[in-house]
Amino acid sequence: MTHSVDTLRKLALIKGSFTPTEAEQVLGKLLQEKINFHKEERLQNWIREHNGNTQVIETRIAELRDEKQNLRRIIEEARKAGFHLEIKGDIEIRFVEATENPLNLGDSSN
Repeated sequence: MTHSVDTLRKLALIKGSFTPTEAEQVLGKLLQEKINFHKEERLQNWIREHNGNTQVIETRIAELRDEKQNLRRIIEEARKAGFHLEIKGDIEIRFVEATENPLNLGDSSN
């Protein structure tokens, strides 16, 4: 199989109808895993450099925490209204040229 920079793959990560509790469990755990990933990344940077710039990581952690709060509001709204939540979460993966910074720390969308 050949790969090029334009090669795009998609994964259907989440698809279906969920109760508010199920949605909270699935999406809450996903967001917490991303937060934990960045916390570990921050620790690894500190171990390597002791004074490395972690601002991009800190910003991303704060963004993810904000998203967790947004999720809680959505879940509570659905719960109060007696609704289930239809969730579709596709992941797009694209091949990119390798750089010296494999985690692309300059991109806060991780």
